[in-house]
Amino acid sequence: QYHFQQSAQDINLQAIAQNLPFRLRGQAKMEAEARWQDPTLRGAAGTGQVEFLNVRAEQASFRGIKIPDLSFVRIVTRLELRNGLLSIKALTAEGPLMEGRGRGTLHLRNRWTDSVCNISARIYTQEELRAELPLISMMGNDQEPINVMIQGTWQRPQISVNGIPF
Repeated sequence: QYHFQQSAQDINLQAIAQNLPFRLRGQAKMEAEARWQDPTLRGAAGTGQVEFLNVRAEQASFRGIKIPDLSFVRIVTRLELRNGLLSIKALTAEGPLMEGRGRGTLHLRNRWTDSVCNISARIYTQEELRAELPLISMMGNDQEPINVMIQGTWQRPQISVNGIPF
């Protein structure tokens, strides 16, 4: 039987996120524990938590639309792993322009990009973000959330906003 237990602090997001199509800054800390029998990780079971602090996403765009720089004071996710299914039990994000809550699953595959995701989130936006991106103001506000679904493979996710494919 194999056992993994690890914690880490002061993880520099910019150093580990160099292949993203935008700049990511901030710090992370994590705790994780898992047990399994097979060296391929089949049948692994475990739990973990990752906390991101002072996160800033810069120079991002989506389908040709420039997205304003976004910052979050704190993002916390609680995870559970069972038989190749990584469950996001809770995800919370707190920032000056938006707050969000989410959950979902990720069916892990040998090639990370082939993993299949099913993630949903409810995002509450602040007036400043809605003023900068008028399209956002049509989708939700600080009272009504924007409902986001991400499904498909990690390499080719299908994203819908309030039930409309994006």
